[in-house]
Amino acid sequence: MRLNPWLRPWCQESPRIRSRYARGLRLCPSRILLRIVPLPRIYPDRAQTVLFGFDRFKLRDAATCDGDNVIDVEATVVSDLLRDEHYPELPTIAREVRRFCRFELRIKRVPVDDVPAGAPQEIGDRAIWLTGRLADGTPFELETVEDDNTKLEAVDGFFALPEKESRLFLAFLWDGWFENLSFDAFTADEDGVLRVDKGDDEEWVKKFRGNVKHSARLFRDLDDDGVLDDAEMEDSLAVGSSR
Repeated sequence: MRLNPWLRPWCQESPRIRSRYARGLRLCPSRILLRIVPLPRIYPDRAQTVLFGFDRFKLRDAATCDGDNVIDVEATVVSDLLRDEHYPELPTIAREVRRFCRFELRIKRVPVDDVPAGAPQEIGDRAIWLTGRLADGTPFELETVEDDNTKLEAVDGFFALPEKESRLFLAFLWDGWFENLSFDAFTADEDGVLRVDKGDDEEWVKKFRGNVKHSARLFRDLDDDGVLDDAEMEDSLAVGSSR
């Protein structure tokens, strides 16, 4: 069963979130406002650009986890995680059930002609675009171009959402993105920039993509203050799989 994702304007309005690292998945009664949370831990130390393309978001009913009862929203969105900006705003989702077994999203290559208005053009023909400096100061650029279906499995088999208005946080734990990966095998180009893409080392990029998927977490804003704090990060509702 595919549910209607679009809402009336009153539920699309949400208070400004205080933390630059906190974008939430806000639940109005029977409704969800989807947002994305970048957490502040990242390696390499200095990131300058972190762009993602998305085009699909799903919540699966715990009663029939692999069945047809799924909230399925299709919408091309470019997220600038460092600047707390989305193009266009992330979609609002309607829900008719309270218990879910899985949250899914697709990281999607955005064709140049489909880059949303106002979005950074660098995401064109890329799924992830990451720039910054390594610990030694070397500038780097990293891109992925493959689509990646990302599944966050409920930690306890399912998670239940209260009927009252509440907020969830979908987080990427950046400090795991380069786990078991090293930049030592790459050399900088003549302009001094170290560039990594599928053509340089397909297996390296594949591991990076798996780490990104595995880093995804779903949290609940227990005190409903719009900020994901340390205590809330200790209790994940769902955890990303690298498969």
